[in-house]
Amino acid sequence: MNKIEKIFGSLLIGALITYTEVYGECTPGNFECFNGKCIKRGWFCDNGNDCGDNSDERYCNVDPQDGYPSGWKKCLNEIRCIPSHWMCDNITDCQDNSDENNCANEVLRINGVLAARKALSRWFLQKRLNSTANKWRLQLHRIAAAVHLIEDALLASQFNIKQEMTYELIIQLLNKLLNNQRLNAEELALYIHALLVTCVDVRDFYGKDLVKELRVKVEETRNYTNPFLMLVLCNASDAMTVKDVERVVAAFNSPKKLPWTDVQALATMALACLSSRQNVPVDKGVLEDMLGQLKRQQQCGPKAGKFGDTWHNT
Repeated sequence: MNKIEKIFGSLLIGALITYTEVYGECTPGNFECFNGKCIKRGWFCDNGNDCGDNSDERYCNVDPQDGYPSGWKKCLNEIRCIPSHWMCDNITDCQDNSDENNCANEVLRINGVLAARKALSRWFLQKRLNSTANKWRLQLHRIAAAVHLIEDALLASQFNIKQEMTYELIIQLLNKLLNNQRLNAEELALYIHALLVTCVDVRDFYGKDLVKELRVKVEETRNYTNPFLMLVLCNASDAMTVKDVERVVAAFNSPKKLPWTDVQALATMALACLSSRQNVPVDKGVLEDMLGQLKRQQQCGPKAGKFGDTWHNT
């Protein structure tokens, strides 16, 4: 796993770990029974009904044709099913060790990532309104991007969450545009990011090129450019320039913007994206220095492995 993957995995934990602490779920060292009871992970599939509802034994010896609960995964031998957040956590739960083999996303191997994603999934479902419209309220653009990052089966399998978010995003943004509401650069960038992850064409959003509009707003800024804007433009495949690299580095080194560590994290992600562009020269040494500085701040923070605040990290 390279340093960028490690940093981004750590950033994900830093952004989500608060939810795990608040929600108070079973830790990765335990198994959460279907009835809500927590038992030791070692008691899972030990031929004893430790949960009381037998949910710890129900999927230990299944028929390959049988289904399994949302948020679970089948082992490669298709005999046992385990909670999906146990995948790639350096603990063998499948008899054939398939839960620890061929983990395509190396970030998932970082301790705590999967458990934090599961906790955030549950938190999102708690916040969803039981109404016919506007179920996710004003922060929908933030939530949609976060849902894309966690990619948890708990969300994907219920209420057609992603389709619902896509529909509400389109309606919400169209309403603003039709009422001639002026979006600032940051708000427009949030919508672009959310629409990108929901596979909506941001270059032709009902006749509007949202990426072009964001670029115009960026070019109008003076002295300081929010690195989040650079990250969004890069993710939207806009033509990036050397000046954009300078903006990102300047944002990382500017001591005027708070919360400071969150700004630096965004600047680092933006520069990492820019470094993937063949036509944009990026000093890899600068990127390594930025990653190293973030890592040191994380290790020296109030809690090991955690910095910044949940609001800005999401």
